[in-house]
Amino acid sequence: MSPLASASMYRAPRLIAIFVLALPWGCAGYQRVATETITQVSTEADRVGTIKKELEAVRGLSFNRQFGIEARRKNAIRQRLETALVKQYGERRLENLALVYARLGLLPPGSDLKSLLLDFYAPRALGYYDPAGKNLVLRADIGSSFVPTSVRVIARLDNANERVLVHELTHVLQDQHFSLDGMGAAYNDDRVLAFHSILEGDATLAEFGFRWGGLDGEMVPLINRRLLAGVQKARAQATGVPRFLVDRLLFQYYSGTTFVSLLLADKGWSGIDRLYTSPPLSTEQVLHPEKYLDWPDPPTRVEFAGLEPLSREGWPAVESNSLGELMVQCLFAEFLVAAEAENAALGWDGDRYWAFRNGSEISLLWVTVWDSIDDAEEFVNKYGQVAVKKYGSMDAAAANFYFERRDNVVMMVEGPGSDEAAGRFPLLWRRLKLTEEPFHPLS
Repeated sequence: MSPLASASMYRAPRLIAIFVLALPWGCAGYQRVATETITQVSTEADRVGTIKKELEAVRGLSFNRQFGIEARRKNAIRQRLETALVKQYGERRLENLALVYARLGLLPPGSDLKSLLLDFYAPRALGYYDPAGKNLVLRADIGSSFVPTSVRVIARLDNANERVLVHELTHVLQDQHFSLDGMGAAYNDDRVLAFHSILEGDATLAEFGFRWGGLDGEMVPLINRRLLAGVQKARAQATGVPRFLVDRLLFQYYSGTTFVSLLLADKGWSGIDRLYTSPPLSTEQVLHPEKYLDWPDPPTRVEFAGLEPLSREGWPAVESNSLGELMVQCLFAEFLVAAEAENAALGWDGDRYWAFRNGSEISLLWVTVWDSIDDAEEFVNKYGQVAVKKYGSMDAAAANFYFERRDNVVMMVEGPGSDEAAGRFPLLWRRLKLTEEPFHPLS
């Protein structure tokens, strides 16, 4: 693996949050609390203690360590999210990612990714759990009754913030029993996103179980219908937001819950517990649960034995990662109708891109692996349509885009210097290394 590919591209989940956008039952009627202070709330306050016991009974896990609970105003949560974002990525990498996503067509050129992320997530964040700090934070203005009267007592918990508390308490249980801090693939954002979907799917089911006094397999279709209605409403409300931000968020709650509910229906909560020892390795496996449960299809890891053939003075390699089926689908959806975008991403079996930067310009090398030759040809045909739409004409696309397909593998370069890089493809093909990710499905 090249040094760039082995770098820490996406650290493990530092803040695990619940967002208003994803809640299927709505959260209207929130009322602002007239204080900027951060109030420490005891986990042994009467109502919190009762909720913990009821959640333990539903989820089948017990709280075994102390943790903190705080109430913070919306602006304080935004500041915390910004701190975590910069610590996790760094300002320079956020700039690099914005250029990469613009080159691919996921963002308009000149986008400020940091501001987009904060403007999207911060107003919608109802609370979060920090595995590193072992601390749970609830937003202090998510319900008119959520007003701590002292450091020992929560006066009343209405339905809205009680659901948030249950959701975040489930993340506490996950951390205490499965150690979330440090989990995640260092080189693969797609894999991390798949893992996050398990966290959110588990916590969402726990919410339903808490409200209904338990869950069984017969309740799963009702849950999925409610979630689908919530997704449709959320999409309609998220106007003006980059598509991939919305889709990544909804994927974690809707697709994650749908996936996890299959384990619940078949094996109960213990089946979900076992997921943490062998989580899905890609968004593909979450989107198509049969590729995890019935006919295991782990992704292909894409590597090069050195990228010297693409080395150019003034163009250092700055980013490398995997998009995965979900993000490939998001990319196509920017330019094609939804059904075409979904079909073009079907058959994904692995990918990786390498980005090279000079000033504000980015050039990409992107290798994708597909289940079949037909799938690879479908990708090439649709991406050719995307390139023409991105660059405005066939000639402009040809000047910025070059690809070769060998069987079910597609190698492409895009951006300045693509014509020069095309001459080095024979050596790149010889240095390409494809291996199946190790995978141990549940028995």
